Amino acid sequence: MPKLKTNKAAKKRYSYTATGKVKRTKSNRRHLLANKTSRAKARGSVLDAYADKTCEAGIKKLLPYGIPVAKQYRMNYNKDDSKKILGLDIDKKYVLILTGSMGFGNITTMIKMLLNNTQKIRYIISCGNNVKLLKTIREEYKDNKRVTPIPFTKRLSEYIKSSEIVLTKPGGLTTTEVATLRKPFIHTMPIPGCENYNADFFSNRRMSIKCDTMEDVIVNTKKLIDDSNLQKEIIKNTEEMK
Repeated sequence: MPKLKTNKAAKKRYSYTATGKVKRTKSNRRHLLANKTSRAKARGSVLDAYADKTCEAGIKKLLPYGIPVAKQYRMNYNKDDSKKILGLDIDKKYVLILTGSMGFGNITTMIKMLLNNTQKIRYIISCGNNVKLLKTIREEYKDNKRVTPIPFTKRLSEYIKSSEIVLTKPGGLTTTEVATLRKPFIHTMPIPGCENYNADFFSNRRMSIKCDTMEDVIVNTKKLIDDSNLQKEIIKNTEEMK
């Protein structure tokens, strides 16, 4: 079988969104700007657009690999081994909350509500690069073993592997990484636009649960933790999309 290769010319011009659409860079944005009217420049100011559906099949042959996922997300793993690597209690159940690189929403309120509505579950909160959020959670829950805030880490894959379920913003790469590790997950409060589109794509195929409000997050987190059949259904639907 011939080696599967990515066409370098196509790689510069096209990319995939989290939902599999082909995104292209718009033309007419860099040359002969002095001869163009303000209106013409404004029309070309949008950086990206989507490739025509009639062209998608051909482009996908040139871009066979889709969203790049690091090796550690594609390897078989044992949950207890990942817990040991991170120094977590193998007898406890963990929920991982991914707030995005800069944190999102009122996470402290979410933590309080989750603690009050779930029993014995421990929460790991990835604060990304949000130093203020990390400090706030550390100070507020310094004596509470059920809450563990963490800064940006290169061992995120191990935290995902260690968790029962994941709460995440519907970003393309993070969602793909969680899905690749076959973890049941909840999309939390997507903003209009790409996030909302990604969340709808996964939830409509029952590959995730979409929550638009804080109350939805709390109710569905408890539901997903308690319902092993629902967890298996999400994992099965994700595997069928592979």
